[in-house]
Amino acid sequence: MSSATAIAKLHSPVKELVEGATKEGSAEFGKSEKDKAEVTEWIERVAAGEAAKPENLKVLDF
Repeated sequence: MSSATAIAKLHSPVKELVEGATKEGSAEFGKSEKDKAEVTEWIERVAAGEAAKPENLKVLDF
């Protein structure tokens, strides 16, 4: 799925925030295809409400 398709699934105001901060194909989405896929995956998780679930917050810990 492209980043634009993933962004379209976001709800306002997060959608506007991401659109304002990035453009399709920009460096903000990553330099490699792997990076771009990972960013798109995270956008999809946020759009689906998965990122805010307590069990998924540990993924963000480094």
